[in-house]
Amino acid sequence: MATAQIASERIDDLPLLIQWLLNMHIDTIIDAVVKPPHGNRQGLRYGQLAVVYIAYILTTCNHFLSPVRDWVAQHQHVLTVALGWPLQVNDFTDDRLEDLLDAVGEETVGEALETQLGQHLIRAYELPTDTARIDTTTASVYHQPQETTLLDYGHSKDHRPDLRQFKEVLSTLDPVGVPLCSATVAGHCADDPLYLPIWRRMVKVIGRSDFLVVGDCKLASLENRAQIQAGQGYYLAPLPMTGTTPADLARWALNPPATCSKIYLPDVPAPVGQGFEVVVAQTWTPPPPAAGVPGAAIAWCERTLVVQNDQCH
Repeated sequence: MATAQIASERIDDLPLLIQWLLNMHIDTIIDAVVKPPHGNRQGLRYGQLAVVYIAYILTTCNHFLSPVRDWVAQHQHVLTVALGWPLQVNDFTDDRLEDLLDAVGEETVGEALETQLGQHLIRAYELPTDTARIDTTTASVYHQPQETTLLDYGHSKDHRPDLRQFKEVLSTLDPVGVPLCSATVAGHCADDPLYLPIWRRMVKVIGRSDFLVVGDCKLASLENRAQIQAGQGYYLAPLPMTGTTPADLARWALNPPATCSKIYLPDVPAPVGQGFEVVVAQTWTPPPPAAGVPGAAIAWCERTLVVQNDQCH
């Protein structure tokens, strides 16, 4: 009489993660954008590999490639049932995963993946698209490259000017916080020029430009504001305290040109502050290109909000 063989596997959160990733169409979107593997390469497609690798990262909080094969071997039955297709542990060698990362890591491929994924999520879950945010941050590293790369010295938000760094730009939908677009740039780059390219990619993902983009004072450079205005978008950002802004703010605060109105937050009965609006005429002229012919000036009337927060002392 044959002896029954019993194998135990931990389920953990894998079925839930796999189902969410499949609902997001991670596998089909990657397969539609990325070139297929070499014809002699057998096994799973890039999209299928990506679903398992993302589940591995989220479950283990580890992005290293070499342990993935052993991890898949420990959860092979659970993954096969959750995915709905058979998989072999040899599909997840570090060589195959490296091929996956090389394929999706190309700049144009990454942007196409973000566009299709964002458009699918917005449609599938009817996400609000009235407001979006853009922000930048730096990540310091101890790596010392032999030549100039993304890792370079720059203004450190981590207060570590002795370390090389790279910068990350991220845009999200408000209020759900769903990522739309991202970019990794060299650590010495200025922040101001990073916002406009991301905004244009957001327009492509959302499918329209008439949403409100919220950012910090680097978004509020005159060029960024003018280009968003010309693109029929809306922006909200604190003005940088440069140029005539400090003098204008002092003049408006001491001699308000309009009646102050109380400011209320949703579901808060008491006012949290007060403020008024000033309409300011703005003009921005593009710098002349190499041919020496300047572009057409952009002129618009800008709503400037002067507010006082009663909760700040």
